Amino acid sequence: VQSGDMSSNIANLAADERDNLPQHIKSAEDETISAEEEKGVKQEHPTASTPLLLAESIVSVGGGGEPADTPPGQLNEEENRPVPSPADISVSPVEVMLGGCSSAVITVTFSPSAVGRYSETYLLESSDHEALNIEISVEGECVNVPVHIHKETISLGICEFGKIYQDSVTFHNSSSSSLQMRFELPSDSKPYLEVLPEQAAITGNATQTFQLRFTPKPSMSAELIEDNQFSAAIHAIIANQVLPVDFTVKGNLTETKLEFSPAELDFGSCSVCDAVVSQLQVYNNSDLPQEIGFVNLPTYVEIQPCNGFLTLLPHETVTLDVIVSANKPGAFFYKLHCLTIGGKNYTVPCKGYGVDPPVKLLSNAVYISEVPLYSSATVTVQLEYTKRQSGGQSPSLMFDFKVPEGAPITLSPTSGVIREKEKKLVQLDIHPKLHKEDVTAEAQRLADAALEKERRKQEEERQKREEEAQKEVTRKGRKSIPPKSGQIPAERQISQTNQGAVPTIDKESYMSAAQLNLLTTFVTQEHHFRIPCFISSGTDGDSTTPSPSPGQSVSYREEDVVFLDVDVRVIRPSLVVVSDNGSTRVEFGSLIAGERTLKEVYIKNISDQALDISTPFLNVLGPFEVVNALRPLAPGAVGPLVLSFSPPEAGIFHEQVHFKYSENSHLKLLLTGQGILCSVTLEGVEKEAIDFGCVVARDKMSTTIKLCNNMSQAITFAINLENGSFDNPGVCNLSGSPVFQCHPTKGEIEPATAKAIEVSFHPDHPSLQYCTRAKVFINGKSLFMFVVLGQAWSSTMFARLEHTTSAVPESLLPSSNKNQKVLGLSFVWCLRDDTASVTEQCIVVGTASSSTAKKSGGEFSFETLQGPDAKHFTINPIKVPIQLASHVHLHLI
Repeated sequence: VQSGDMSSNIANLAADERDNLPQHIKSAEDETISAEEEKGVKQEHPTASTPLLLAESIVSVGGGGEPADTPPGQLNEEENRPVPSPADISVSPVEVMLGGCSSAVITVTFSPSAVGRYSETYLLESSDHEALNIEISVEGECVNVPVHIHKETISLGICEFGKIYQDSVTFHNSSSSSLQMRFELPSDSKPYLEVLPEQAAITGNATQTFQLRFTPKPSMSAELIEDNQFSAAIHAIIANQVLPVDFTVKGNLTETKLEFSPAELDFGSCSVCDAVVSQLQVYNNSDLPQEIGFVNLPTYVEIQPCNGFLTLLPHETVTLDVIVSANKPGAFFYKLHCLTIGGKNYTVPCKGYGVDPPVKLLSNAVYISEVPLYSSATVTVQLEYTKRQSGGQSPSLMFDFKVPEGAPITLSPTSGVIREKEKKLVQLDIHPKLHKEDVTAEAQRLADAALEKERRKQEEERQKREEEAQKEVTRKGRKSIPPKSGQIPAERQISQTNQGAVPTIDKESYMSAAQLNLLTTFVTQEHHFRIPCFISSGTDGDSTTPSPSPGQSVSYREEDVVFLDVDVRVIRPSLVVVSDNGSTRVEFGSLIAGERTLKEVYIKNISDQALDISTPFLNVLGPFEVVNALRPLAPGAVGPLVLSFSPPEAGIFHEQVHFKYSENSHLKLLLTGQGILCSVTLEGVEKEAIDFGCVVARDKMSTTIKLCNNMSQAITFAINLENGSFDNPGVCNLSGSPVFQCHPTKGEIEPATAKAIEVSFHPDHPSLQYCTRAKVFINGKSLFMFVVLGQAWSSTMFARLEHTTSAVPESLLPSSNKNQKVLGLSFVWCLRDDTASVTEQCIVVGTASSSTAKKSGGEFSFETLQGPDAKHFTINPIKVPIQLASHVHLHLI
């Protein structure tokens, strides 16, 4: 509703619409307007623009003053008027928002359900309570016509040009008399649309069916077609009936043409040993699906998929593979015939040239039924030189297989030279495995899950600590003191302190676990690989030197290339490793040559059948060995594999072990280890002996030796001392305690480090025969042996004979004379040839080592010899000072 001249505009619009009405409706409207003018009814218009809301009717749905229980759509007996129902008169929209200086259109729909006059009153209410409400009265009259149509719109659906489409139109005569009727069609649609019969009489109280025939053609005018939509209004003129019966015919027009790309296929040179594939695209530009099929194909031509028979959806493009397998050398030409279900025939010309290559494969296709992941299968193909050259010897040719990147296929040999009438055997090994990208993605997922778990754990621990801290504060009864300016509250301090460093997870450590997860959930896959084999006559056209030198390129003809098609079905393995996160690499590490170590690998049967695992054949001279016996493994069971490693010498060793459990299935383990030479040195031992020299009895002397580990692995050591025996009781202490001791006696030495070992000498009585033997064991094997010696004296000064030929057994009982030591010297004098000989004896005099000695040493002197024989002896020297822990030799002549 808009103020101003809107009322005049509405009046003009109503007048225009009125001029387009039939004559009898104009008359009825004029009568209604005259009646309203006599009653003085006026239409009020607002004088200001206000936002209005269309509200519910102010009267009941059944009309003002009429009983509410009167069924809608029935006549009121008092006024002979039908009671309007919500379906008869309706408005839309019910609510609308009007802006400033704007208007809105409200649609009033009149759909009478019975003959008679209808009226309804609506009230326009504004959200502005100060604005005036507007009352709108809606009236209408439903008249009865004798002839009417059941369906006013006839849709013919999607129609193709050039085809005939028919439908039926049914009219009903409700009067008791027969009525004549005829049809009026638009002049521009008469060549394509007709109603049969054009004139007819409808019997009273009966129905009449007419045939509608539509023949669309591409020559139809643009006035009839808009966006491929056809629409025509047909009028049915009935005698003695003022209102005509109108109905509309609609249809969606479309073409049925197919488009082929490319328009011509050129296969070029085609080997008679291989199939050449070219792609052909077919486009359906119709709005209807079309069934097509390629028929009358030559025997050497094949079309896939579905052998060239398929259904094209509307506006769909399908790519077909046209496969040509030339059966003989020479040019060939043929046409592809494509037929549609509508009877149309399309042709696509094809041409090519067949070539016979000089080298052929005995079988161009290899199919391997089932290969488990991380297993392998082996087949052999044969390459044959078939071409014969007349009038001379055929040149040698070079072949070269190019395996597609990423394909789990190994060929041996991949390249070589083949001569006339020669056959080459090529071994093909396929070893499928998981893609590295998939394993990496799964490892990342596991790492993220572990990281999230660690974060949740830290968060729970942090919350627990905060709760405990809060309980402690509550228990002590501390009052909450607001923090000073710039001071962090205690709760935030605890939170920041407990957060710590963000946990990090290395996804590389989850690679084996990710591989195990993917193995257990693997679904069978089909793979196809196409391997080209390039044939060349040599480098630079020289057939005498077919093998190219490094850096030279080899020329080949495209038609001489032969292809090997490999199809393989990869399945889930039945046996997997579950220990060490599923790793199939067993590393023994470094081991000293000659030693032996064991490792256990646990395997699991993830199939639904029992597996009989066979013992693999290993190198009998190698360092690896399977120790335990292998027994059948039940479904879901886990069993151990015990492996040993004993390197015979220094070096790096590796060997692949295949545990076979079916014909083409085996579990492959890679065993690695390193043998090293024992590089351990003993420092502090000279000439394989440790001599403590002379010490004072009941004193303790120590020295230090070192075991140096010069290897890259840790070692264990142990030292054994053979202290005392009943055969030589002089080496034992009177108390029974050991004379010699080592500390520590065993332990471990890290790589490139040394271990200090203390060797002590603690005698409890004098003796010159303290001696023991020490053995050093490295990793359980004896590597070093040395002797530990020592002498004990009762005092710091001692004297003994220089030459002691053998050990004299000593008694374990204490000596009764501790202060005297008698040395007996025997001199033998001889007279020969009137010449007297000189006899000499030597005495060793020294000082013993002592940890409690307060002075640096001592001195000795001989008293003057007495008696008549004194003049026959000479002593040199008579008096000499001696340093601590040293000795001198006295000569008696």
